[in-house]
Amino acid sequence: MRARTVAARALLVSIGALVGLAAGEIGLRVLSLPKSGPFLQEFRGPGFRLMAYDTNPTGAFDLDLSDDALRERLAARLENPDELRERWRETPWAVTAELDRSGFRERKIGPKRSGVRRVVVVGDSFTAGHGLPEALAYPRLLEARLQRAFEHERGTPRSGLAASSVEVLNLGRGDTDLPGIERSARWALRQLAPDLLIYGYFMNDPIPGAAPRPESPIHDMLDEGWTRLERSPTSTRIGQSVRGRLRIVDLVKRFFADRSVTNATIAWYRALHEPAAWQPTLERIAALAERTRDSGGRFVLLLLPLPFEIADSPFAEAHRAMRASAEAAGVEVVDALPALARHPDDALRLHPRDRHPSPLYTRVVAELLEPVALDALASPAAGRERSGR
Repeated sequence: MRARTVAARALLVSIGALVGLAAGEIGLRVLSLPKSGPFLQEFRGPGFRLMAYDTNPTGAFDLDLSDDALRERLAARLENPDELRERWRETPWAVTAELDRSGFRERKIGPKRSGVRRVVVVGDSFTAGHGLPEALAYPRLLEARLQRAFEHERGTPRSGLAASSVEVLNLGRGDTDLPGIERSARWALRQLAPDLLIYGYFMNDPIPGAAPRPESPIHDMLDEGWTRLERSPTSTRIGQSVRGRLRIVDLVKRFFADRSVTNATIAWYRALHEPAAWQPTLERIAALAERTRDSGGRFVLLLLPLPFEIADSPFAEAHRAMRASAEAAGVEVVDALPALARHPDDALRLHPRDRHPSPLYTRVVAELLEPVALDALASPAAGRERSGR
């Protein structure tokens, strides 16, 4: 009798579990989860990029591709207009980027005018303003803040300088690393005569001090095994595909894949910034700082954190160690992590699947840089004509 009771209870539990799984499966299908298809598409034209996302959580994407006239104007600038015409519905929220011949998101750069204070910012996609309108990249926000401060500070004109007396040049570029950033900085020092050179440093910039294990590929916390990257000469699609018949299985697989690549990425970034591994990077940064000082300018290393569990960042110790060792080497450092850690991850992230900076992130960084830049530009040497283009 007791055995039959136990068997009956086990049967009821099994039936309940099956009913629960079936209900969960139905719910996931009704909600179309886990989401499949691209979350980001990039369409390319000569000196032009159109980045289009599936949602617009921060309001940063200022173009609505459902506008037929707008969409056609944008398509006319692409190398393959039909790609946008056929696929825009998958990612209807967009932003554009105008690029110069060097791949910088910057207006035409001319010779430095006499009396002008010039700031140059170098870095990777965090500096270029990946996924943001140009006006919301932190170098452009810094320029606006400096121009307001120069024109009028606390009701008193600042040394008679107008807003046009200060400019910030954004030499950030996506898909680059320390050697590429270093080349941009050296070119700026030779040709642009900056009064202040800022290096917006992100943790995947350095030359490797150790090689990643082949069994732990790093994808910057995108879904390993689930992220689909499709490239053509004229476009890129990044998204996720549902592989199995059961959505619940897909969701579980995706969860563990996410956790695996996240843990591998954290371990890899930490390894890159162990003192011995980071030493070659530090030496190159210190040499760049010395070269900037020799040219009569000021150098600042800006540490830009990943907006991932930022209130208790797994990279906090690496940031502290980088700052300490850089300052010991004579490099001025601004670490954005403490200020950004006051805000939640979602508010700092451009998109749920894209951990590039949001408008809030870039605004906080520009606010941090403003007093440092004002101090550098107030120097008697600032604005003087030096060797430059």
